[in-house]
Amino acid sequence: MKRGLLKNNSEKIAALFAAVMIVSVLVGSFAAVFLDGEQNTDIYRYLTGFFSSYGNNIDKAAVCRRSVGMNMRIFIPVTISGFFIFGNLAAAACMAVKGFIWGFCGGLYVKYYGVKGILLSLASLPSCIIVVFSVMLFSVIASELRKERDRKNSFIRYMIISLMLLLTFSTAALVDAFVVCPALAAVIKLL
Repeated sequence: MKRGLLKNNSEKIAALFAAVMIVSVLVGSFAAVFLDGEQNTDIYRYLTGFFSSYGNNIDKAAVCRRSVGMNMRIFIPVTISGFFIFGNLAAAACMAVKGFIWGFCGGLYVKYYGVKGILLSLASLPSCIIVVFSVMLFSVIASELRKERDRKNSFIRYMIISLMLLLTFSTAALVDAFVVCPALAAVIKLL
């Protein structure tokens, strides 16, 4: 029996997520580049005002709460979709939205601030990487657990994996507050 490049289902799911992220980041970046004049001016004004008001006295607790809220918008659909056969598509859709936003913001930063915009994008990268890779890993594990015949045992393991995903998302929120915010503040001083 001849096997393809991707040998098993887990590799296919991981490849799907990688492709979705790459394409959605590229689409977001191109969308940022091709904004029309009025939208371009409005967003530039907004970013300039935001960065000028962004200082060292950032409420890290508020950033952490907001980040947890944003991560829950991914966690809840991904966790629920893991119960269904086509759940990976819903998780991939969540990642596509995350990738588009990430690419759009990165594209705007580079468009308006050049090399310093690349630094802005890199400063916000750590928590995004945590979220993306944890959802990818969760989806692979969920698809493997769906194949098991012992439904009760696989459900318990699924809930344990879901709690681990929740902890990972909470860690990403802490990274947002205590790593990303100071890094952004340092880069913004260069602007």
